[in-house]
Amino acid sequence: MRYGFAFRSYRRNQFDLGSSSGSLSFDTTYTRGPINTSSSAPIGQGLAALLYGIAGSGSFPISDSYADQSNVPAVFVQDDWKISRKLTLSVGLRYERPGPVTERFNRSMRGFDFNVASPIQAQALAAYTRNPIPQVPVGQFKVLAVRLSPVSTVSPGPFGKPTRT
Repeated sequence: MRYGFAFRSYRRNQFDLGSSSGSLSFDTTYTRGPINTSSSAPIGQGLAALLYGIAGSGSFPISDSYADQSNVPAVFVQDDWKISRKLTLSVGLRYERPGPVTERFNRSMRGFDFNVASPIQAQALAAYTRNPIPQVPVGQFKVLAVRLSPVSTVSPGPFGKPTRT
């Protein structure tokens, strides 16, 4: 009989450069006439602003990176039975508890108080109790306490005649 503990950590790192070269817009802001209120020419004013090197607006967005993870601890019990010379049956139970997805360096949320109750929880529960949706039963939202999974495998042995040396 074998037993043990397993731990998996699912991690994802994301870094988005977005528009890493920036964005410039050339318009008629500085190439209209000698007076600010004069009308602009129908075409060419944006090109003239480009040639002058005077942008009307611009942006350079910098996105932050994030690294999220979900940890799954598990325990298992397993036993093997040799059914025949070339066939082994392995049966066991596995209990695992998947954790929530979190940001590894706690950069997603700042100043969140986990001990404060939701201000709308009582009203939402009362409203749903008065007018439930038949397609979404209340029992669907309950977390199951039992997370046991059966594990079984059948392994054939090597085929062919064994050779003696």
